Amino acid sequence: MLELYMRLFEARTVNFVAHDGGSGLGRDEVLGAAAIATKAHPIGNRIVLAEMGDEHSLKVISSSFFCCSKYRDELFAVVMNRPLPEQLEKLIYKSPRYKRESRRASVVRQKSERLLKAGKINQAAEKKIEANTIIENAKNRVREEVLRTGKCPACRGAGVYQRKTDTCTCCLGTGNAYADLSALKKKMTAKDYTDFVGIAEKMAIERQEWINEFMRQINREKAA
Repeated sequence: MLELYMRLFEARTVNFVAHDGGSGLGRDEVLGAAAIATKAHPIGNRIVLAEMGDEHSLKVISSSFFCCSKYRDELFAVVMNRPLPEQLEKLIYKSPRYKRESRRASVVRQKSERLLKAGKINQAAEKKIEANTIIENAKNRVREEVLRTGKCPACRGAGVYQRKTDTCTCCLGTGNAYADLSALKKKMTAKDYTDFVGIAEKMAIERQEWINEFMRQINREKAA
């Protein structure tokens, strides 16, 4: 149901007709439940909307928690139980999808080099661009999947490597990609880190309370 609300928000500028197949609830009921939850927990709603990329909500949260505006991306990563930006970039290279696409890009680069040696400069340049595009698309795909699901890209959430029974060394068998606060702590002052953790905990509570109230209202609508 939360996913339906997100789709409604994303489609708010068009004539979107939503209906949750099994519950019989439509657009007005879902938005009404969200409005009641937002009245009780406005910051929680802003956090949920910010997760969907709403720029206004990001600005509101940044101004509300101005002391952590420098670490906005890190803050959302912790609240959403996702890896920190630096962690995420490293995890991408552990993904089987990235490794597979990297091999494909390598083959294309070799073609580019052969074309260049043959004096076919334009064709070589095209192949080089193709190889770079393959890599960037693979990175984006893995990045988006981790941010959406929270699953470890190395083992795809299994906790063990697919072709082996060995425990995944990236997630230590949990199957999830969490924020490594120890890495964050190293680049912050003691006060900044304490403030950061306190705000992250407050945001996580606000977010969850909004979701709980939203679902409470949805269940009331279903029972009506």
